[in-house]
Amino acid sequence: MATLLALTIFLQDDPAKLVERLRSDSVEEREGAAGKLKEAGKSGLADLDRAAKDADKEVAARAARLARLIRNRDLVPETLRGKAPKIEERLAGEDLHAWTQAVLDVSGYGDGDLQKISIRGKLLGGMIGPAIRGASDRERDTLFLVVARHEIPMSDEVLLSLLTDPETCRWGATGMLEKNRRSALPKVVALFPESKEPVRTSMLDVLVAFRAKEAAPYVVPRLKDASPTLRGDSARALGEMGDPSVTEALAGLLADPTPLVADTALVALARLGAKEHLPVAVRLLRDPEPNRQWYGIQAIRWYKTREKSGDILPFLDHKDVNLQWATIEALGEMGATEALPELRKKLDSPFPRTRDLAREALRKLGEPKQP
Repeated sequence: MATLLALTIFLQDDPAKLVERLRSDSVEEREGAAGKLKEAGKSGLADLDRAAKDADKEVAARAARLARLIRNRDLVPETLRGKAPKIEERLAGEDLHAWTQAVLDVSGYGDGDLQKISIRGKLLGGMIGPAIRGASDRERDTLFLVVARHEIPMSDEVLLSLLTDPETCRWGATGMLEKNRRSALPKVVALFPESKEPVRTSMLDVLVAFRAKEAAPYVVPRLKDASPTLRGDSARALGEMGDPSVTEALAGLLADPTPLVADTALVALARLGAKEHLPVAVRLLRDPEPNRQWYGIQAIRWYKTREKSGDILPFLDHKDVNLQWATIEALGEMGATEALPELRKKLDSPFPRTRDLAREALRKLGEPKQP
């Protein structure tokens, strides 16, 4: 008899049976089934997920909400559930802005009804992903400030999900992956070939930050993209990744119809040490366009060919201050001690940045620290 009773109770509490009771016309029966499904927790998720696709929209909505509520338990810290007993219900809706408001409130940056509740930032790692997705542009800025200031942990999975979301990829997820998440790099490399813009550009920033040579084969095809911006970005990225095997592909861009793309490719080749293209850099110094002259100086800087210091020395007195600054930096990087007298003169410049760059260049060339 006891066995039969236990079996009856089990069948009544079976998740599949409980989900079916979500169809009931009786509010009491539906709420009773929902309560038991909450108690069942993850064991009922498979049945709830199936019901969330039900043709009956009301049943689907009830099941989807219950599934979100159960999954949210892993994301909401127990401390917050204790201090705000209704928080699970609040966050179970489709509007992710509820997460945004909750995180801003408990971290001291919001003005909602949870602002009097204080939760240690390190406990909010599970909530930060949905909060960022539900945020406005200004709120996203604040949330990434909260993450940094309170040292809120974010898993690679959360960061990658933000990186691959077109709405959030341009924000702090990219910067955070660049900063300290090399563990996520293999996943970024794997996702890169299938990603679309603007996600792909954000991923490219991450790959560049890590100097991920293993991603270079996926970037090379972009050198032939119809967009000049994408061709230029890809050339820059390949130069910074440091894989010399891509120099032949980059050299093909030196004849690009867009001068900016061609010049970016030249600097990338210089960074990779392809000195056979040094004459191109020297020719750019004679171009009438200051922008192209700037790229010529940058290429010579990266080639670190000291014997070419005389070619860029006249730009120290160019009317375009950006060319002056590029030249000061280049001379310091190249070890051009023959330029010391001219660089010392720059210490008397009326421009603070010119003086600062001159001091740094002189330091690199072995001069005592300048006042």
